[in-house]
Amino acid sequence: PGDRVRLAIAFDRAEDSLRALGVPAAAAWDSSRRRIPDLPLYIQDGSHPTPAGSYLAALVFYSTLTGRSPIGLPRRLTGRAADDEGVPGGDSTAVLADIDSVHAAELQQIAAEVTRRGSQVRLAGPPPPLPGPPEMPPGSAPDPSRLTGRWVGRATVAPFPAVLELQVKPGTPAPQVGATLVFGPNRVGGEPSAATFENGRLEFTQPNGLQGLPMSFEGVMVGDSLTGVIRIEGAGTAARFHIIGTWAVAKRRP
Repeated sequence: PGDRVRLAIAFDRAEDSLRALGVPAAAAWDSSRRRIPDLPLYIQDGSHPTPAGSYLAALVFYSTLTGRSPIGLPRRLTGRAADDEGVPGGDSTAVLADIDSVHAAELQQIAAEVTRRGSQVRLAGPPPPLPGPPEMPPGSAPDPSRLTGRWVGRATVAPFPAVLELQVKPGTPAPQVGATLVFGPNRVGGEPSAATFENGRLEFTQPNGLQGLPMSFEGVMVGDSLTGVIRIEGAGTAARFHIIGTWAVAKRRP
C-alpha cells in the first residue's frame, strides 16, 4: 500500500510536468480488489497480471484514449499471442482473454467509473517520504560450523517477493553456499560458491542469478535466522539492473 501511494503521486507529477494524458489503471485495480476480492488480478509471482488484470487495464486504456464507455465491450478477445520474450506468434485467432460475463460486466463498470473521473483520481495530502535503501540489520556473526544444511525463507527483489533457498555445504577454508530464488514456477541460481566472513558478516555470491547476473548476499544472525541484504547489478538480457533487496531464511531441520 505504501508503494501504491508513492507510485500514484509520481505518475500524477509526471502527468502534470509533461502535460500528458494519464490512464488511471491503478485506481481501477484498487477498486476491483476492494469490490471483487475473489477475482485475482495477479498471477502467482505477485507482480504480473492475470487475464482479468490485463483485461481491466485494457478497458481503462480504451476508455481514456477514445473517450468512449467501456460498458458493453466484448468479454472474449482474440489475437496474436506472444511468448515470454514478447514475440507474437503467427496464429491471429489465439484467445487472449475470456472473462466470464459477470466479472466482465463488473470490470467494465469499474473502468467506466474511474475514467469518468479522469485525472481527478488523485491522492490528497503531502507525499509520503521516499524509502531509503535497505540496511543490514543489527545481528551477530554467523558461526561457520553451524551453517551446514538447507535454509529456506523469503527475499524481496525489486520489489517482487520470492522464496529464497540456501544450500550450505562444508568447505575449506569456508563453506560453499548455493542460493536459489523461486518466483512462482521459475527458479534462478543454485550454483555453489565459496562464502567469506568479513566484519562479522557472512558474504557470498550467486554467480548466475536474476537475468543471468551475479547476486551478492550479505547476512548476519538474528535469533535463529540468517537475514541481510541482496544486491544485483549489471546489464541483464533485457535491461541494466541496479537492485538492492532484503532476505531472511531459517534452517530446515533434517
